[in-house]
Amino acid sequence: MTPRDAIAFLPRLRSDILAEATKLVDETIKAGRSRAIKMSSGPLKASTLAKLDHPYARRHGPGGNPSLFPDNNPAIINVQTGAFRAAWQVKSASQLPKSIEATLRNDDVAADDLVEGTMWAISRPIIQSLELFMKTEVAKNTSKTLLRLYKKYGN
Repeated sequence: MTPRDAIAFLPRLRSDILAEATKLVDETIKAGRSRAIKMSSGPLKASTLAKLDHPYARRHGPGGNPSLFPDNNPAIINVQTGAFRAAWQVKSASQLPKSIEATLRNDDVAADDLVEGTMWAISRPIIQSLELFMKTEVAKNTSKTLLRLYKKYGN
């Protein structure tokens, strides 16, 4: 490859890297939404929670009563009306000057109380759990992305 060839090649490579990275972020945020919906689909109804003495109550200690949580996981949110589960929204990946950004959010009226807790109920670590899930997804899929680029450009 001549220097002239290299100069012509670099913008194409940059464009493909940005496209692949944007695709990676977009796939990750969509996987995060699917995971959020699954984590917002816990099986315990209000009547069951009452019979279990409200395992998320602060009176059981700072972590509630984990032995009564679905999968012993306080991040799983039980479906009551379905509004919280239905409120997960994604803003697809977009390229900014120095980064690629996508957003997963939940604007349900119960979201802040679930995430931050109340004077009666413990905070629920669903955001931390989703962040860890998406970081793991990025790490897992980055190698696939790099392999695609290597197959296209590597010789």
